[in-house]
Amino acid sequence: MRGLVVLALSGVIGLSACGPAAEPATGATSVATDAATDAANAAAMVASVPAGNAPLNTLDSRADVARTTEALVAAFTDKGITVFSVIDHAAAASEAGLAMPPTRVIIHGNPAAGTPLMQAHPDLALDLPLRVLVREEPDAATRVLWRGPAAMERMQGLPNGMLGRLAPVDALIRNTVAGLGADP
Repeated sequence: MRGLVVLALSGVIGLSACGPAAEPATGATSVATDAATDAANAAAMVASVPAGNAPLNTLDSRADVARTTEALVAAFTDKGITVFSVIDHAAAASEAGLAMPPTRVIIHGNPAAGTPLMQAHPDLALDLPLRVLVREEPDAATRVLWRGPAAMERMQGLPNGMLGRLAPVDALIRNTVAGLGADP
């Protein structure tokens, strides 16, 4: 059996599988309580960031999380972009006995394009391969979020335009989401 570790980094909560699970410790209840508190604190931190200051591109999709994810994966694949993984956070939460709205992260990229960028600026390995978050909002709307090249340049202190070769991915995401009709 594998254990799960709750990660709280930069206001984002995630679950990560780790080695064999040990017997629950006496403090297991406090860990669950701390995780719930961490999740509430992270949500409050994210909610307190004014939308104009967030370094993320955001779109609403007319399709649900599953269909939006499938469409983005197909669009990436059709353009020769490698889809390294699709992480289903809601499924991981369920396995840990927790509830979470549908939330998926698509990890995608092109090693031929990304490797030279990371060779020139090794810290880009924190942002590459690229990721797209597809999640269900409390009102059941589907939201698509990703960090664009300009935001990565600002965060990494890079010259404007250095990551311009990643701009077509922004357009691909926008066009794919815009092309989705409402679910039947």
